Amino acid sequence: MKLKIEKKLEGGVYKVEVHASSFTTDEIQKMSKFGSPTISILPLTTWHAGSLVNRLPVHALGNTFQFDKEEKADKFVSDMQARVKAAMEELRSKTDKFTGNQEYEL
Repeated sequence: MKLKIEKKLEGGVYKVEVHASSFTTDEIQKMSKFGSPTISILPLTTWHAGSLVNRLPVHALGNTFQFDKEEKADKFVSDMQARVKAAMEELRSKTDKFTGNQEYEL
């Protein structure tokens, strides 16, 4: 997968746009089995699916976050990179040991 982060300074506001894309076939299959990893966006919150949240599913990242200071924006970018990387590494390491068929002779 790829994590795209676009930063802009507009009117004294530091804007950070975060997108996840280019998921591999294996990542897509694992998300369909185990669910999409959720990523903390703390200390911020945003609206998602009609609710105010502080976590977003990695596949749904596509938000723009605003900061009043460059340092806060840069820290958020660094935190997001680390959080997404950790979540995707955990997802990639999962194996489905549950799915299968069993027959029992009774």
